Amino acid sequence: MLKRSVLAVLFVLLFSSPALCEKQFVSGKQLLVNCESGVDYAEGNCTGYISGVFDNSPIINKQCLPQNATAGKRVKVVEEYLKEHPERLHTIASVLVQAAINEAFPCK
Repeated sequence: MLKRSVLAVLFVLLFSSPALCEKQFVSGKQLLVNCESGVDYAEGNCTGYISGVFDNSPIINKQCLPQNATAGKRVKVVEEYLKEHPERLHTIASVLVQAAINEAFPCK
């Protein structure tokens, strides 16, 4: 019995990694790859990610968006922003989504 317990503990320690416990964030580069992939699943992930950030961001002033700012339009805005700012692609994607939408649709 003790032998099995020791083996179980060793197994857990051997196959667990501190990296697995760290929270992994989506980078701007990862988001751009998904958006441009041409694969339905990845593009859906891109649209869903951008929509999720948009819906949950207190920083984006949604009252300043034109009525034609659909989810598809927001994705295009974010894609363009990411392409225009390759130096920021290492940044957390949610920050870049907020910056892109606020830049494209400023309050006047």
